[in-house]
Amino acid sequence: RSLSGSSGTPGWTRTPGPRTIDPDLSQYSLLSLSQMSQVSCATARDFGEGGPIPAPLMSAALLTFGRLCLVSEQLAKKYIAVFVNQLRKSSHEIIKANILAILADLCVEYSGSVDKFVPVMSWCMGDKSVLVRHTAIVLLTQLLAEGFIKWKNNLFFSFLVAVADDHRIVAHFAESALVKVLLPKHPNLFFNHFMESIFVLAGYQG
Repeated sequence: RSLSGSSGTPGWTRTPGPRTIDPDLSQYSLLSLSQMSQVSCATARDFGEGGPIPAPLMSAALLTFGRLCLVSEQLAKKYIAVFVNQLRKSSHEIIKANILAILADLCVEYSGSVDKFVPVMSWCMGDKSVLVRHTAIVLLTQLLAEGFIKWKNNLFFSFLVAVADDHRIVAHFAESALVKVLLPKHPNLFFNHFMESIFVLAGYQG
């Protein structure tokens, strides 16, 4: 099953398939995809010409590699850091939104391998892009509601900050996620973190 289909994330659609990689996909093809996926500020001269790699090409490479990882746990474990690295470094909102969707689906398939990177996904709730912030909130809410990831303090605080988002739709969705989806499952959430919540909302960093 897939979570990303309901996130409104452009470009990424999970396609169910066999749990093995097509043998016609050569090792060279895998290497080429993984190398392209790992380059964030690379220039196309690495591939024969000068100039930056276009965002649509990078996005396509990551999406293709994400699909391969979904049908191969070995690949997922080996290259999941590639997606996380791109999520941290990319300045393109479509690339980041698509990576979030890939990581969410990988979390459903291989939660043990992705769980340690959930904080990176939660940081995207404070991204400068409305698309990235909204995508992160939608996917993390679904993962939390269905038990694929667990509540941790930093994740809760990220949702609190999102409730005060400058964009009305993002703020409304974050509030609805907390009140209607997450709090019924964790009724003592605010009580257990009341003081910390005040500091976070007040922007205290002392």
